[in-house]
Amino acid sequence: MSNAAANQDDQSFAETVLGYAAQAENKFENSIASFSKVVVNNQSSLAAEARHQLAMNAFKLGNWDAAEKAALASIENSGSYEFWITRSYMLLGDIFLEQKDFFNAKATLKSVVENCSIAELKLEASEKLKAVELAEKTGLKK
Repeated sequence: MSNAAANQDDQSFAETVLGYAAQAENKFENSIASFSKVVVNNQSSLAAEARHQLAMNAFKLGNWDAAEKAALASIENSGSYEFWITRSYMLLGDIFLEQKDFFNAKATLKSVVENCSIAELKLEASEKLKAVELAEKTGLKK
């Protein structure tokens, strides 16, 4: 980070790595700080990834309102980065499930299943949708 030869992209990549490392250690405030720097200093896919991870950190902290706002910001500001936009929609489904808002969880995940062109994410959304439907029938969260 202190290397004078490192350009802004190099620094953003380093902050992304630091953000994930802090997230893995459940140091969410440190992770938020790192990913926030990426969002400010980068306009590429790293920024889209960082916006999603900011939402994920809020989710892991159990702050549903902040997680929802951050996921929506990720969707709105991530341009053409379908992977991260889709991940953010799927996170919205998780947020709605945690709040037992089965209607919006199902609608969000159905939209991903119907519109996503990335097979891996489509499959994951389909599995999440089945879990939401089961949770709704059984009255459980997950």
